[in-house]
Amino acid sequence: MTTTTRLRAACLLAAVTTVTGLAGCGASGDTKAACTKVQNEIAQFNAGSMKNINDPAAMKTDYDNFAARIRADAKGTDIEAEAGAVATSFEKLAQQVADFSANPSTTMPNLNSADVIAAGTALKKKCT
Repeated sequence: MTTTTRLRAACLLAAVTTVTGLAGCGASGDTKAACTKVQNEIAQFNAGSMKNINDPAAMKTDYDNFAARIRADAKGTDIEAEAGAVATSFEKLAQQVADFSANPSTTMPNLNSADVIAAGTALKKKCT
């Protein structure tokens, strides 16, 4: 992966941090527990997401697995829809990475983090 691609991934990681700090004091017990679980998943993802920066296929798997864990943590709670939107935004990013991986002779497109930021903001609002 080129330096430009690594920088794009690093910028995406910065966008992910937008959704940290979810555990809301105003949330109900189940919602607060789900927010805490999701926050922990985000922290773990942030800590390890750059490990596969040189392997787009592994990066896609990381994003897909992260999305699945977020959905599972929020299932049946008041934040299910918002967490699902975060998960979907990461699945879209995973697909962008997969598309590049399938045709590495092309320049990796800018990863669009707008959906991640919007979904993360909505989730953060729901959790506070």
